[in-house]
Amino acid sequence: MRLKGTLPRQVVREIERYLKRRRAELAGAGRRMMAPAPPGEAGRSADLMDWASASALDELQAALIDRHRGQVAQIEEALARLARGEYGICRDCGEAIGLGRLRALPFAQRCTCCQSRAEHQARPSRRDFAPILAAAGGA
Repeated sequence: MRLKGTLPRQVVREIERYLKRRRAELAGAGRRMMAPAPPGEAGRSADLMDWASASALDELQAALIDRHRGQVAQIEEALARLARGEYGICRDCGEAIGLGRLRALPFAQRCTCCQSRAEHQARPSRRDFAPILAAAGGA
């Protein structure tokens, strides 16, 4: 099934422009976050609280960079699906992903039903933790 038969061409172009714009925004933000600190900023204060705050900020920044990279990868995959004519088709059931979902999450790979099922299956159950709970005396 091809997207062109599912969504109007104007919507496809709108989504493609959004994905490319968002990819550029994320790439720019990533470059700014990875830029070295201005001279005199690093090691400026020997105070333990300042160091702890700076360390926490560094960890937060690393997490944001990682998140941006993940989003860029998802956008790249969505653009590849667009190029192949597979964008907007659920990778699990092959049905069309709703336009509302695609507008909210343009790099969605699954319809709402299949995404819900995938999330439910990925959720650990009490049975998964039974050996740990038994060892701790809680099962």
